[in-house]
Amino acid sequence: MLSKMLSDREREVMRLISCGLTNKQIAGQLKLSPGTVGGYVRSIFLKLAIHNRTLLAAIRPDEPVAPAADDDALDN
Repeated sequence: MLSKMLSDREREVMRLISCGLTNKQIAGQLKLSPGTVGGYVRSIFLKLAIHNRTLLAAIRPDEPVAPAADDDALDN
């Protein structure tokens, strides 16, 4: 479940991304720098093993997230 994987701030950033906000808009709402928001976005991507905002927006915060397949395992 996302509540165990992501911090409260990461979940807030994720929610705002799902609403279609840019990093700059999120930064304005949360009173953070756009660079700090970018750091949160990168952290979320790493934790959820995703690579873009569209995939992030498709994840519902109350659904469990399956672990991503190991890319190296696919090569064997």
